[in-house]
Amino acid sequence: MVAGIRFVALGIVFFLMISGPAIAAPQILGVVASAAPVPMTCSGGLCTAEFSAFCMQQHRVSPRGGTPYQTAKGTNLTLVSTAADGTKRSVIVNDKVSIQSKRGHFAVQVTLPESTVKGLGGQVAALDINVLASLVPMVQVGDETPLSKAEIAHVTGIQRKIVAKALASDREQETITVGTMTRLISALPRYGRVSAARRQSLWRDIVGPEPTQRSNIGLQKAAKEFRYCKHWADTGRGYGLRHCLEEMHDFKADQITKKAWKAVLPGG
Repeated sequence: MVAGIRFVALGIVFFLMISGPAIAAPQILGVVASAAPVPMTCSGGLCTAEFSAFCMQQHRVSPRGGTPYQTAKGTNLTLVSTAADGTKRSVIVNDKVSIQSKRGHFAVQVTLPESTVKGLGGQVAALDINVLASLVPMVQVGDETPLSKAEIAHVTGIQRKIVAKALASDREQETITVGTMTRLISALPRYGRVSAARRQSLWRDIVGPEPTQRSNIGLQKAAKEFRYCKHWADTGRGYGLRHCLEEMHDFKADQITKKAWKAVLPGG
């Protein structure tokens, strides 16, 4: 009898191994609109920028790193190029970008060919995303629980507006914190250590003057996290600046996801 049970169990395991794991569509993501366009970093023919994200669907699985996404209806990514004389040019690039999840649902990376960026003729390039932005995972072959059109419309429509209202009224202003940190992260090289000179000037170059006690609380929190990460990078004993900022960012972004879930609950 025991031998028979073992045989059946081994058969089930073997079946699961050869059939592979079930595929289920991951979460629709909300994207935090930055107070200013996010700088792009270019190397190897590609230009990238990161945006803070949060989960809009608690019942669906978090995306694995590198999961492809696309903009939802009403969401636009705009490439902003600044020439030497300060002249700016803007163009919507939804059809030219590649979007992938990064570090679960905490962030997404947007990639553009460097030729597209240079085609605008500017010396400095940045990427902007509108308010109420949402991203939908691209359809996967074999998906057993795909997103329906009605589900997508609801989550990226009325639910996204409810969440946006809740986050805007949040006294902690964590969307400002993560949005600012994302701009700092995107301005750093994807690989290698950041020079001491760059660490020293990064906040001023990307964000501006140091915040005061009268500044937005979210901006003050971002500056605090940046000082913490800069200190450890300066000592050379801890994380590199980018790695540290990513970890601090993801902790804050997790709080945003929890607040987004709470906002859509009855009485939330």
